[in-house]
Amino acid sequence: MDAAYVQGLHAALEQSIAPDTAVIKAATVQLNTVFYTSAQCVPALFEIGSTSPNAGIRQLALVELRKRVSAKKSKQWLAQVPATRGAIKGRLLEIIVSETSSQTRTAATRFASSLASIELPEGQWPELLPWLLALSADAVAAKREVALQTMYMLLDTLVLTPTKPGGGIEHHISEFLVLFGKTLQDPESLSVRVWTVRALGKLSEFIEPDEATEIAGFQALVPGIVSVIQHSLEASDEASAKSGLEVIEGLTLAEAPLFGPHLVNLVQFLMNAAANRAFENDLRIMVLNCLLFTVKMKKAVIQKLNLAGAIITALLPIGAEPEPADAEEDVPARTAFRVIDTLATSLPPAQVFPPLFAQVQALAASPDPAMRKSAITAFGVVVEGCSLFIQPHLETLWPLIQGGLSDPEVMVRKAACSALGCLCEMLDEDCAKQHAMLLPLVFKLIGDPETQRSACVALDCLLEVLGDDIEPYIPSLMESLLQLLASAPLNLKGTVVGAIGSAAHASKAKFAPYFQASMDHIVPFLLLTEEGDELDLRGVAQDTVGTLAEAVGKEAFRPYFAPLMTAALEATAIPNAPQLKECSYIFFAVISRVYAEEFQAYLPTVMPLLLAALGQSEIDESLFPSGNDGDYGTGVDDDDEDGEFEDIDEDLDEDSDEMFNASTAIAIEKECAADAISEIFAHTKTPFLPYIEPVVRALLPGLKHPWHDGIRKSAVAALLGFISTFHEMSDAGKWTKGSSGVSDLEKSRNWTRVLTWKGDNKQSSLQANVKQLAGAILPDVIELWSDEEERDVVNELCNSFSAALMIVGPALIVPEYVEPICTHLQEILQRKAACQIDGVEDDANIAAGEQSEYDAALISAAMDLVGTLASVLGADFAQLMPMFQNEMTQYYDLERSAGDRSTAIGSLAEIVNGLESAVTPFTDALFPLFLRSLADPEAEVQSNGAFAMGSLIFHSQTDLSSQYMNILGVLHPLFAPNDDRKAENAQDNACGCVSRMILKNISAVPLDQVLPVLIQALPLKRDFAESEKTFAAIFELFRAENPIILANLDHLLNVFAHALASLSEGFYPGTDGAQITEATKNEVVELLKAINAQQPAKIAAAGLTPYLA
Repeated sequence: MDAAYVQGLHAALEQSIAPDTAVIKAATVQLNTVFYTSAQCVPALFEIGSTSPNAGIRQLALVELRKRVSAKKSKQWLAQVPATRGAIKGRLLEIIVSETSSQTRTAATRFASSLASIELPEGQWPELLPWLLALSADAVAAKREVALQTMYMLLDTLVLTPTKPGGGIEHHISEFLVLFGKTLQDPESLSVRVWTVRALGKLSEFIEPDEATEIAGFQALVPGIVSVIQHSLEASDEASAKSGLEVIEGLTLAEAPLFGPHLVNLVQFLMNAAANRAFENDLRIMVLNCLLFTVKMKKAVIQKLNLAGAIITALLPIGAEPEPADAEEDVPARTAFRVIDTLATSLPPAQVFPPLFAQVQALAASPDPAMRKSAITAFGVVVEGCSLFIQPHLETLWPLIQGGLSDPEVMVRKAACSALGCLCEMLDEDCAKQHAMLLPLVFKLIGDPETQRSACVALDCLLEVLGDDIEPYIPSLMESLLQLLASAPLNLKGTVVGAIGSAAHASKAKFAPYFQASMDHIVPFLLLTEEGDELDLRGVAQDTVGTLAEAVGKEAFRPYFAPLMTAALEATAIPNAPQLKECSYIFFAVISRVYAEEFQAYLPTVMPLLLAALGQSEIDESLFPSGNDGDYGTGVDDDDEDGEFEDIDEDLDEDSDEMFNASTAIAIEKECAADAISEIFAHTKTPFLPYIEPVVRALLPGLKHPWHDGIRKSAVAALLGFISTFHEMSDAGKWTKGSSGVSDLEKSRNWTRVLTWKGDNKQSSLQANVKQLAGAILPDVIELWSDEEERDVVNELCNSFSAALMIVGPALIVPEYVEPICTHLQEILQRKAACQIDGVEDDANIAAGEQSEYDAALISAAMDLVGTLASVLGADFAQLMPMFQNEMTQYYDLERSAGDRSTAIGSLAEIVNGLESAVTPFTDALFPLFLRSLADPEAEVQSNGAFAMGSLIFHSQTDLSSQYMNILGVLHPLFAPNDDRKAENAQDNACGCVSRMILKNISAVPLDQVLPVLIQALPLKRDFAESEKTFAAIFELFRAENPIILANLDHLLNVFAHALASLSEGFYPGTDGAQITEATKNEVVELLKAINAQQPAKIAAAGLTPYLA
């Protein structure tokens, strides 16, 4: 070997880590242009790595050597003669044992791993594995540690590799399991045991679900793994405990059932460790996060074993521990509540809420205020995942909130405020009904400095859901809020500003008298620039002025339009304020809603900002401890295939956490930008057209984002929304049902299908520009759906496709996308989609109806999309009906939740209305199902049942008039007076059902019995979609001069007046509050004109004369 070359390389390496940047850059150029271009660098670097007196240079040389060996398909390594390669491998094993520097030894083991990946597949280096096995049994603990560390590094290459040229695959898993079973019990060294656990984590990645022997062998080691983690915790060895818990988390992701019968004991261990206050808080938080991950990833097994109650019981005392004032500071109590939240969102509510509430009721009377705090906080936390389950029992639960808000202890009152906020978010109408009880309690807490902030947050949430109920409170409320805003400390002002925004949201135009005073107080906050509370307040103020703009309208807001747009744009340039950027993006979207095409003047300024946000990388290079720009001594060639940053020791945890937090913040910013762009296009339309192409180009990569589901979700919503908006701009007119035919639908055992769509229906075809946009977007969207594992993204796919189809029509998906969409929907209904599968640990013993409310929401979204497909495909959907009929009807079962049953019947009703007369072949199967649903114990199911039954009667060519009396008998209880909103909805749909029966076959209806009940149920109260058929039946009866109708003329005129009065701002369904369509309104007016010709006094008395002009 050329000694001068080695000496020069050594010097260059020394210069590459010098404190002088200029020297580093010069050394980097020299390394890359003089030394690394020659294959001589391989033996030279090894010589330096094994002999340099400087441990840092030895480490650096081995790091660089690993890169040289791995780069360019190992070209420089393979250029070495066999003798040199053999000498390096032999000496390397000696270095691994003898090296005194831990970092250099780690670099050596990683170099050995790289060599193994090259040599072992070619049958070279046969002495490596025997050497490792012998070293792992050495009498010296330090050597055993080196052996296990090296095995951990090498497992990627040793588990499944050819052992000789042309040979088969040598399977070492069982051999390693036997070895690790011994080293896991090392009597002397915790380090050996810890490296064994890490190695087992790596080994688990190679065990396949069908390898029963290996699975059983691994399962037998799970108690040992848990024991090592326990010992690491007891030794306060945070790094070892963390690596062990990460192995547990990795095992939850394995396809094979590696926990076996030990999951219960594992969960118990995690609960015990989390509760052990002798451990440091950081360790306990790590344990709780591991428990959270286990619950989330093994929810099917947790569900089957019914562990939720035991976990909740263990967590509530942890939740009673102190919580710091800083909301960002993590402590065991807050992590425990996150675990409870994960239980609620992952498991069926019937497994979570009953055991939780039993504990809550007991603890609510506890003399320990900390336990009362924990109980009411936990109650609030589970609302998100159990809201539908809780709703029927809410009346019995209000005393808990009321008592908490009145509790003598501050911590309990604060917790009750938080729980109230959670209830308002998920059960808005139910909370609004309680305004008379809740508002005085919250106002009282606002007057208490100790609870002021928490109470303002609760008030903010409550005001947002009040709607018209806010009106009597507005004068005193706004007076109090504006006074408080003037006197509150900086960290409270943001909460008060948010409450003002919620008041405006609820009162809408009625907020006008308070608009100017509110703006006078809030606008100055938009000039704040200091990090911390000031910028937090500025962000809330930015959101709130947008809410106020929507409440009072564009003319009242106009004096603020330009200056506040300037303020929002300036906010995007403030450094280290990602949340403020998001607030500005949201503000842009809101203002575009308010001003529509007037917003176009800001597009040249706003759109480059939003496009830049979409295009930024989530990885902030400045956060790397060493990157390509600064770590000149460890650089690699541009075409290096292994150019990742060398993490020589254990992971740089703090840097990694900082990078992850920064990456997440950027990802959320991109998500907000995508949402804002979609809104801006939807409301500005034509002026936005120059930005379509760059925006689509920027959004499409978001569909393939590897780790942030929010980016994928927002990309789906934005891109499909773009197609809808583009179609609306094309003036194509309303689409026509159907496709010109669907044929050749074939089934087979694996459900593959051939769908052939024939013809060219111009009424259903897309205009060229819309077609071009859809062609650029839909292939990637469908590809995303095929592999998507996140439930929320698939939910968004269903919802966004449904919305787009109702706007664009069948041409959006005909012909090429019908089959994949139907396949994906069937998988969801069968609960076999990728986002619904936890792994192969079987869930066969879980009842079909047992699922979390979030899982149920996905099923609901899928069924809604099936209904939408029927709505746009019309009679052509009949060929697809066999694919979905049984899948959907299975969800109508009294063992399932009311939500499941309601969704199933409602979606089937949409299918009936989509098919129209083509539903006839399915009538015999659907009729008894719909009849049963009318007698369902839940009003929401009865409501959909009435809609479904009426639709079936109206559209089917099968004569169902012989069933009228039976149907009317089941419908009759729905007409009983009841002010419950669900019961009112059911009554409206019962009216619609009876009306359809009349329209289909009036002679089969006993009008003398039916009409008095129908008429007294009018006007409709909630479901104004039923107005069309209800009014159509009344018109028909007027034309027939039915005596019961004529006898009830005064009442019916009041019904007409009520409907017409709702049209002050527009027609149903486009206008909130409107009760009838424009076509129905015209028919009402024509009827009133006819009545006016004979009885003008009655028309005048009903206040209807102005409508006849």
